[in-house]
Amino acid sequence: MRPTKDETMLDVAKVLARRGTCLKRKVGCVITDFNGNILSTGYNGAPLGHQHCDEYSPCPAFVDPHLSCSAIHAEVNALIRCPDITKAHIIYITEKPCAKCQMLIDNTKIARVVYPDMEIPDGTT
Repeated sequence: MRPTKDETMLDVAKVLARRGTCLKRKVGCVITDFNGNILSTGYNGAPLGHQHCDEYSPCPAFVDPHLSCSAIHAEVNALIRCPDITKAHIIYITEKPCAKCQMLIDNTKIARVVYPDMEIPDGTT
C-alpha cells in the first residue's frame, strides 16, 4: 500500500531524528510547502561550535532531569534554516512540539502540525 504524504514526511523526519545529538531525546522535523515539497529539515542537538552530548560527555540535563537541555530543538533548526518561511505550509515532527516550539510555529503561516499518534483527518494524502 502506498504511504500517504503525511506518513512519508514523518518517515523522513524519523530518519533525520537519528542525526540528533541529544542523549535525552532525538527529534526530527520536516517543513513542506503547499505542494508537499520539502523546504527545510532539522534535528535536535548542540549549537554550532558546541560539544555534542554523548555517552562520554553528557550535558548536565541528561544527568539531572531538573535542568534544561542545551540542545536546539529540531523545529527551531528547521525554521531558522527555511529559505522562505512564507512558503511553509505543513511541519512534520517526530514528537508533539513543546509549548515554546509551538509558539514559534504559530508565529508563521504554517497551517498544519503533524506528529505521530495525533488525530489526522480522513482524506489526508
